[in-house]
Amino acid sequence: MFLLGPVFFIVFTVATSSPIPESRIGLTPAVEPFAGVEYLLPTNVVPQKYVLQLKPNLSGDFAFSGEMTMTVQVTTATNTITFHTNDMNVASVTVTNIDTNSVVQVTNQVYLETYDFYTLTLESVAAVGNYEIYVAYTGYHKDDMRGFYRSSYVNSNNEKVWLASTHFEPVRARRAFPCFDEPALKARFQISIAVPEGLHAISNMPRNTSVIDDGEEGLDWYHFEETPMPMSTYLVAFVVSDFEKTSEDSVSIWHRPGLQSQALYSASISPKIIDKLEEFTGVSYHLPKMDEVAVPDFSAGAMENWGLVTYRERALLFEEGVSTSSYKQSIATDEFGHQWFGDLVGPRWWSYLWLNEGFATYFEFFATALVETTWRLEEQFVVREVHSAFSADASEWSHPMTYGVYSPTEIGDIFDSISYAKAEADDLFKALKEQYEEDFPNSDLSDEDLQDVFESWTLQMGYPVITVTRDYALGTVNVNQERFLMTESSSSTDDHDYKWWVPLTFTTKTEKDFTGTTTKEWLKRTEENKQLTTLTPVTSDWILFNIQQTGFYRVNYDTTNWKLLISQLNSDQYEVIPPVNRAQLLDDAFNLARAGLLDYSTLFSLTDYLARETDYIPWYAAFNGFSFLNTRLNKASDSEYSVFKNYVLSLLEKAYTTLGFEEKTTDGHVDRLNRNLILTWACRLGHADCIQKATQHFNAFVSDQNANKVAPDLQSVVYCNGLGSSDGAGFDVLWEKAQSTDVSTEQVLILGILGCTAHEDSVHKYINQSYSEETPIRQQDISLVLSSVTSYGNVDFLTSYIQKHYQDRSPSQVRSLISSAANLLRSEDQYSKLEDFVQSNKVYLEVTDEQATSLLSSYHSNKAWATTTGSTILTQVKQQIYRLPTTISPVNYVIRLTPHLEEDIFNFDGEVTITINVAEYTNQIVLHASDMVVDTAATQVANSGGTVQTISSHETNELRETYTITLVDSLVVGQQYNVYIKFLGNLRDDMYGFYRSYYTVGGVKRWLASTQFESTYARRAFPCFDEPALKATFQINIGRPSTYTSVSNMKIESTDTSDPNLVWDIYKTTPVMSTYLLAFLVSDFEKTENDAQDTSVWHRADAASQASYSIGVSRPLIDAMVAFTGVTFELEKMDQAAIPDFSAGAMENWGLVTYRQSVVRRFTKRPACVSRQEVRKIIL
Repeated sequence: MFLLGPVFFIVFTVATSSPIPESRIGLTPAVEPFAGVEYLLPTNVVPQKYVLQLKPNLSGDFAFSGEMTMTVQVTTATNTITFHTNDMNVASVTVTNIDTNSVVQVTNQVYLETYDFYTLTLESVAAVGNYEIYVAYTGYHKDDMRGFYRSSYVNSNNEKVWLASTHFEPVRARRAFPCFDEPALKARFQISIAVPEGLHAISNMPRNTSVIDDGEEGLDWYHFEETPMPMSTYLVAFVVSDFEKTSEDSVSIWHRPGLQSQALYSASISPKIIDKLEEFTGVSYHLPKMDEVAVPDFSAGAMENWGLVTYRERALLFEEGVSTSSYKQSIATDEFGHQWFGDLVGPRWWSYLWLNEGFATYFEFFATALVETTWRLEEQFVVREVHSAFSADASEWSHPMTYGVYSPTEIGDIFDSISYAKAEADDLFKALKEQYEEDFPNSDLSDEDLQDVFESWTLQMGYPVITVTRDYALGTVNVNQERFLMTESSSSTDDHDYKWWVPLTFTTKTEKDFTGTTTKEWLKRTEENKQLTTLTPVTSDWILFNIQQTGFYRVNYDTTNWKLLISQLNSDQYEVIPPVNRAQLLDDAFNLARAGLLDYSTLFSLTDYLARETDYIPWYAAFNGFSFLNTRLNKASDSEYSVFKNYVLSLLEKAYTTLGFEEKTTDGHVDRLNRNLILTWACRLGHADCIQKATQHFNAFVSDQNANKVAPDLQSVVYCNGLGSSDGAGFDVLWEKAQSTDVSTEQVLILGILGCTAHEDSVHKYINQSYSEETPIRQQDISLVLSSVTSYGNVDFLTSYIQKHYQDRSPSQVRSLISSAANLLRSEDQYSKLEDFVQSNKVYLEVTDEQATSLLSSYHSNKAWATTTGSTILTQVKQQIYRLPTTISPVNYVIRLTPHLEEDIFNFDGEVTITINVAEYTNQIVLHASDMVVDTAATQVANSGGTVQTISSHETNELRETYTITLVDSLVVGQQYNVYIKFLGNLRDDMYGFYRSYYTVGGVKRWLASTQFESTYARRAFPCFDEPALKATFQINIGRPSTYTSVSNMKIESTDTSDPNLVWDIYKTTPVMSTYLLAFLVSDFEKTENDAQDTSVWHRADAASQASYSIGVSRPLIDAMVAFTGVTFELEKMDQAAIPDFSAGAMENWGLVTYRQSVVRRFTKRPACVSRQEVRKIIL
């Protein structure tokens, strides 16, 4: 059976980790990593079997009693026996030599708290052989969700009901019974539990009904069958409760009474997943039953106890019509993979935890994907697990998968995502080697190579970024590897040479093979860079590495290849690259930019394609990237932050419109996940329609909860945004609902969004709940309170809470709140308020001056980032929104315009042919166009030889005011092309672009069309490259009625009267100039000109006398400027026009200056000298 692909995938997968001391970074030794051997039990005594009898006590002091008989084997003669205990009182101990049936006297008993060692000193040396150790003891059902602990719930009679459950991983079995509490020291277990009437017990094995109860008064003994094989202590479990069960086949879901409907989904899917795991692994599930228990108080999401898996309620119970699709998915993909990986086969020590968690994490997705076939779990695994893993292992303070841990604290710390997602290894390596040789009999990897591959991933922390560099002239491809780090510390002393065996997969635009994930070439651990021999792409082809992201590495490319990939994505054929690889490109680009390895301009050129995207997988990756930027950029000013928000909103508009706010009967599971994701971000960033609909839903819900229920996958969006526009009444409704609901998933969802409220007193009330001993919020959910407030809430509310309630909190609690608030501060005013509080209360806070400053340090670091990196990013965003690509530049425009100045029409027909130069490979032509309709059927692109290029799509973007032509093939660098566009524009009356104006003669309006293109309004007259640096020559052609005249920058070269309806004025070609300096006027104006006929003023027929002064000073002013600058006036003439409606005082169009008519007319209400002075200034 082929397991190698998944195994390597797990080995190449990582996630979040706790900081590791600098002294521990780098390579972990492959052999005997247990430098902290003092935490390990002596190896001279090993357990064989445990016989445990327990009497739980769910009242009073919650002290339970137990009797443990451990059968052990002494492997080396010794006079001491050491095992683990913790938080228990040992009443008596007896040691018996089974082989001689004699008691061995215990002369001393010592408990060493640091190591949880309980050591018995024997009167005589115990020879090699078999022994029994009997221990009577008392333990405690604490409420910390560790060991054999207590939990409770409130029943339908409003009574508190107690239960006892277990959570032993990694080192808490020793709190329930004396044991050899190390994963390698496996033994068989035979467990008996006495419970009071009305309760029952369950454990890993079924109840042994052949054993007759002891009949102890008031107690019912549950004797469980012995486990069929040895197992680790941390996998033992038992639960004492009054729970009911919902069963299907050999699987039972145990839950609080009355919650049967919530257990139906788990009961239905669990047997199917077990069947799929059996089928895939070829190994049967080893136990006779599978119990799953929904425990009200549980510290982890779930625990894979063999045969008795325990969960938080929300991780097991699902109520149709109430619980969200996300919760349903988390239920389906939970702990069954562990029944094989970790339970049946597990690590010798916690240093190899990834053998448990890495394989199980993968198979939880894999097996569920075989059952829930429409959920796209294989793809979700990449964006949920692999991408979060990348984030974690990008730090200098990460750790290898195989990592030495010793103390209980260190063991606890290793339970991070590196162990879960990056998943000694001699036994595993042998199995991998055998499988590899079976699947790849002709592989060129030697045994030594294969082992080096394995160790390069398990014994080193981190992962590589592969940089792909192409020589486009030679057609060669080079790859380089280096460790990817998000940030590098200048103080790091790590000098380890990080290199990996990297399995390279790739495809090209021509091949488009995204199904083949077999390694095409290896980049060896000894190779920093390499020229690939199997890849020789054509120049215009893009290359994409890491097919389906099955390799655990990031990929960077040279600028040209990035642009080729971006061109593909910015076309209608963007789906040629499948969703997982689109998500990969996004995740890599966001993180490469953040690490300084990719320019943000490239990132935002890539994210532009999201305006087309509607698929969940790429959007999930995109929002992971945007989330970091959003958190940081919201510290900028409102106006600057709005640039970023508007950019992202423009990208998600299509997805928002496609999905819609309301759910559809045709929605699938992934559609519902996608809608929640898109709506969450749309509303968060201020999408007006989203907020309006969410608020409407919320108000209806508050008015009548039963009649206006909110669909589960809309609840988080509706509740949060509704709270944001509601008074305290809305908060109270949801708070009451959170307390009254029997559905844990619903309760947790509400707790996670209550911080959205815009009501200050409600925020204070909510924070107080997290500190109250009487709070109805369960211990494992307390952290949701502050998380909700800091994620969604108003920092001013948090600051005011600190100021009002600090004396009710401990100094450490207040310091924690201050640090949280400091990270949210946006303004100096907010900072000053918090700083004043800290400085005034240093004694209460128990901080020095330096520590007081440190509490607020995150504000300064956030502001510094916002003004440096953040400012650069926002500049790039602005350029991305408003600037054109640099791949193409204009050479010449030929423009034909016909304005229609009839009442109720006021539009114009237009045609433009633009000659362009191609500077870089691209298959897109992006121009500015605004307030016009392009006849896309008429658009044509042809090379200089006349060959027409095939157009694949057209796109108009109103926000960016662009028109994009996407071609099937890339344009050739260095060649010129002609782009023909036909369009219909509007003659607006807003005095911008090509607009209409009028004056009145005898009560009759006389219409004219004029222009005002500065700064960005030429795009309203014709499609163009409307940026001042993108200069070109212009040849203008104006079609007009015979009763009108036209004027433009240049002189008329000829007039065509062959059209019976129009006179065509054909103008000379301009010098090279910017679009904003172009101008034309179509009117019934007359002109007044100087004697040389090279300077004129165009005006109403009755205003000739008012133009005389302007004519008199214009040419002398031009001559004066020529004399002063030494630069000749380049044009043959200078026209000036007095426009009735004009937004500015004047506009310096080259050769045709336009003015408000008041500038060039006679001022009748002011002294002539003042008027003339103003005219001279404006003309000059």
